[in-house]
Amino acid sequence: MRKRSDNGSGSAVLAQGVHINGTITCKGSCIKIDGDLDGEIISDNKVVIGKDGNITGNIASEELIVYGALKGNARVARVARIASSGFLQGNIYLKEATFAIDKGGMFVGKSLDSKNMPKKKKSGLNSVIA
Repeated sequence: MRKRSDNGSGSAVLAQGVHINGTITCKGSCIKIDGDLDGEIISDNKVVIGKDGNITGNIASEELIVYGALKGNARVARVARIASSGFLQGNIYLKEATFAIDKGGMFVGKSLDSKNMPKKKKSGLNSVIA
């Protein structure tokens, strides 16, 4: 399943209790995940994983804020933050981005320069933030 938001403004929310398998692509919009996603998010804006949000998969975005849980890799261009309630298990690839972990936030993985990202295949994660 592929969801696309091309309106250039506003935000989208995946509500608590909603489960999606697949890819979410956002252009110009922020997205907040309060439900469950098995797949990936490709965004040229901000991705927020709410306290009740759970993602198993990869994220490519300009900004990433994790209040819930992410099990997968993230590629972030500007700002990455794990809040006190947040959990990230996977690698985070940064392109000139700041990375902060609030007290109580959990990170299990590596923080790497995006130049070191594996290039196994040309996917959304590799192509969004070059």
